[in-house]
Amino acid sequence: MGYSDNTHLIYALYVKAGLRSFYGPCIFTELAEFPAPDPFTVDHFFQVVTGHGIVEKQIPYSSRFVHQELPFFDEKKGENTEEIRHTIPTPPPKFLRPGKARGPILGGCLRKLHGLIGSPFITPSMHKGAILFLEISQGEDGPMPLYRVRADLVDLINTGLFDDIVGLVFGRTYMYDDQATTELEGLLEELVDGHGYEWPVLTGVDIGHTSPMITVPFGAQALLDSETSTFGFLEEGVA
Repeated sequence: MGYSDNTHLIYALYVKAGLRSFYGPCIFTELAEFPAPDPFTVDHFFQVVTGHGIVEKQIPYSSRFVHQELPFFDEKKGENTEEIRHTIPTPPPKFLRPGKARGPILGGCLRKLHGLIGSPFITPSMHKGAILFLEISQGEDGPMPLYRVRADLVDLINTGLFDDIVGLVFGRTYMYDDQATTELEGLLEELVDGHGYEWPVLTGVDIGHTSPMITVPFGAQALLDSETSTFGFLEEGVA
């Protein structure tokens, strides 16, 4: 289990060994945060990895989130910091494009998924009929620039990957302000509409580089439905 760089490992385990892994919190960051791990993150993690209480239910959305980077990554503060990150109200997830989709949920950090292009860990048409989830990491010095997000998305589109999927879920970008979030949504609409894709698009979900975060069972059947505002898993994370 993990996120960000672990996108590579999760895809490798799925393609080469047929193993399910989980896109979710990491031990030394989320599960070791001072003074305690976020209850939302922990509760959903245990729901998914114990196989209880997620089938055909709406994935929970947080009511509050942290709009600042983990101090763990600050060289001046280090991993022993006792700084407490403060939360603000979470903007509700938004369907940018309507529709209904069902399929295995695959995806990860956009930068890292881009790095798998041409590797043996993305097989031809493995995303056929899948719901793709993507999320954005921080940049080298602050939020990931939108021009880089656009370039990575266009590269994925040019591989034909977006031709195979049936829906798109985009994680909330915790380092973006309201203006950057609006610009990102506009970028997604532009690329989806410009290429004639007709599947549903949901943004602002608690996935990846954000706190709190949900745990995604990679490859599990999932559902998107704009009419009922639903994003849920249709099978347990474990058997």
